[in-house]
Amino acid sequence: MINTHNNPPKTRSLSGHKSMKITSLITAGILGTSLTSQATVLYQSDFTGANLGDAGLTNVGGSGTGDWVLDGTNDRAGFDWKVRNARATLHTAAFQSDGGFTLDVSFQQDSAAPSRFDFGLVADTYTPDGAVGWLSQADLGAYGVGFTTSGSVASTAGGDVLAFNDGSTAKNEFSSITELSTLQGNIAYNALQTISFTVTATGWSYSKNGAAATTGTFATAFDTSKNYRFVAYQQVSSSTTPTNGEDSYYSDIKLTAVPEPSSAALLGLGGVALILRRRK
Repeated sequence: MINTHNNPPKTRSLSGHKSMKITSLITAGILGTSLTSQATVLYQSDFTGANLGDAGLTNVGGSGTGDWVLDGTNDRAGFDWKVRNARATLHTAAFQSDGGFTLDVSFQQDSAAPSRFDFGLVADTYTPDGAVGWLSQADLGAYGVGFTTSGSVASTAGGDVLAFNDGSTAKNEFSSITELSTLQGNIAYNALQTISFTVTATGWSYSKNGAAATTGTFATAFDTSKNYRFVAYQQVSSSTTPTNGEDSYYSDIKLTAVPEPSSAALLGLGGVALILRRRK
């Protein structure tokens, strides 16, 4: 984005102007986007309605008395449970973006209750199950990328982990899971946390609480031709005493489309070559 409030001094030379233009074109070419590309917000949570449906969210209750419910007073979706081993899934509608997605989530995880906790982007060929963690239990057909803090996947990884599930194995058979990174460290329980991650066909990045992002690439291209939805799961430990109230919650969920590499970016690189040639 060009900042119109910081115009260059009128005394700037023509050569300086050319240098700025070349730098901008190179940047656009490297990122694979045009200078005018704008990310499209596909979903933004709004908890001001009367129920989860008004917020564009769906609760799928699992075994036991566990549900995601709207807390309009505090503008969030909270996990409400009344028995041990309660579980439930929360999800949005599905969206498509060939360029990839950025998911920004603000949430709190209760320190004592969850034995499984995960959220992320899952292909809509998978039907969210209120009794199974799509990532923490590596459910069959749950193709997607997400973040998990509690359960077998996080335990094996040695901490909170960004992971990819190719969906190829049955529940609790974890060969379908690829651990992408634990480098952002573990979240703080009972405190508001933020996770932001981006996935494209070739790579991924993620950040916790605004830290510098950790980045990497997929060994096999991530399929951005699929439709994806936000899916979150929590299961309460069978040994935890019920609280009859909300502990974990999501206060903000935002899904943004990553712009596709454009022909304008390629033209930009061509323009760089032409400008450099003329300057020789």
